[in-house]
Amino acid sequence: MRVIFNYSKLKQRKKIELILLFIYFLTIGFVLYKLKLSYMITGLIYMGIPSLYLICKLPEFSKKCIVESAVLTIPMVFIIDYIGHVSKVWYESSSEIGVRLFNVIPIETFIWGFIYLYFIIIFYEYFFDRSKVKRFSKNFKKELILFIALLFGFLIVLVLNNNLLIINHFYIYLSLGFFLIVFIGFLRYPKLFNKIVLTEIFLFIPWIIHEIISLESHHWIFTGNNYLGYIQIFQYQFPLEELWWLIIVVPAVLLWHEYFVDNCK
Repeated sequence: MRVIFNYSKLKQRKKIELILLFIYFLTIGFVLYKLKLSYMITGLIYMGIPSLYLICKLPEFSKKCIVESAVLTIPMVFIIDYIGHVSKVWYESSSEIGVRLFNVIPIETFIWGFIYLYFIIIFYEYFFDRSKVKRFSKNFKKELILFIALLFGFLIVLVLNNNLLIINHFYIYLSLGFFLIVFIGFLRYPKLFNKIVLTEIFLFIPWIIHEIISLESHHWIFTGNNYLGYIQIFQYQFPLEELWWLIIVVPAVLLWHEYFVDNCK
């Protein structure tokens, strides 16, 4: 695979910004670990503040990223989070608002999910995506139709027989689905490989730090017993599927972004 992008090609200013951003995650991560703030407040501080900084650096793309993140968040939270809860894969605590959609999903998850996805996309756009396009791809309508169909199907099943949404080994199937997106995406668009993998490399440690903060603060727990196995980091234990999720979610989101919203270049 031909190398088309590497870290050394970044401007010196952006290299410094990446270092400072990494220091921010280390520093604020330690503070949040000690303070044990709520689920939503932690997300707003940990990823929301860097997102605001990147909005200021890339204002012309912020509207596009906001719309895309909102569109991605709604089906991901409705469908994935609901099935994850009822299948006893994980359980997320509720915080300030205290409202659970369908008596299952904390409303805060929509806010957290939006910030999470927005930060991934704006981080990638600012630091690594050279072919910046302000307009939406022609494939964006396909994404909207797909998500409307998925939500409609989910709601029908929820009303008629919600027991069908209890899926054994759901986290394994979910991880395989995201892996399939990544495998097909890189196979079809190999030129995207380097810059997307570089994004994953830079975000992996912050994601692990956030995982430890969340486990320490009891933002979520893993309630099932049908995982592939467990990984231990210090005194914190979580499923192997969660580690795989932390690895695969960034390339999956960005390949989806490139195809449905950007230009695959």
